[in-house]
Amino acid sequence: MALALVLILLVAISAAAATAEAELALPGCATHCGNMSIPYPFGTTPECYLNEEFFISCNSTGHALLTGGSIAVLSISVSGELRVLSWVARDCYNESGRGVGGNDPWMRLSKFPISYTRNKFMTVGCDTYAFIEGSLGKRYKTGCLSLCESIGGVTDGSCSGICCCQTTIPANVRSINISLSSYYNYVGVWDFNPCGFAFVAEDGTYNFSSTDLQDLRNITRIPTVLDWSIGDEDCEKAKENVTSYACKENSYCYNSDNGPG
Repeated sequence: MALALVLILLVAISAAAATAEAELALPGCATHCGNMSIPYPFGTTPECYLNEEFFISCNSTGHALLTGGSIAVLSISVSGELRVLSWVARDCYNESGRGVGGNDPWMRLSKFPISYTRNKFMTVGCDTYAFIEGSLGKRYKTGCLSLCESIGGVTDGSCSGICCCQTTIPANVRSINISLSSYYNYVGVWDFNPCGFAFVAEDGTYNFSSTDLQDLRNITRIPTVLDWSIGDEDCEKAKENVTSYACKENSYCYNSDNGPG
């Protein structure tokens, strides 16, 4: 009898969870893309999202893309966070110091600012300096420098300037451009570090290791957190227009501290 009761409770809990997830989307709209939940105002078809900025393209393999572009979405939180994959910048050289490949990635998001509380700008390398700048929202430019002379001076887990550097990102930033460079083209450290790397990483998703001086060449993208909100007004102003006010029953309005809405 006890086992039967437990099974009944588990079924009831599962059903309640499924119902709650369904209620996050508009009636008749897809609630998932693969294993990822899609809450309103996001949606996969025009009748299911608030506007095109909240369009989620769900491909045949169950992978979600933001606004139909190339930014992969990992998860959407109803608390106002959007986890995506952003590109890792790299700058590589051969033994004689000649450049053999690299990229300077960028990301422009008119609606979703980069979370300044949940990300860090990071560089990895022994002859590396990198800049990150933006022009949408707040204009800014900042950088990070990482140096080392030998693998023996490297401390795993440390990101204080020896082989790894990290810095914060300002609020209200909706575009990023990352550029990488080197002082000596990795001559002198090439045998254990032929490339430099830079990226915007979600806090807690990257922990520096000395093997990354080589192995980060195999990582092309890394989790980054964006903030999302509805509208361009604060809650008090938005409430004045009952027709367009987006926070209906079973929802709560709070002001964003990172961009409008």
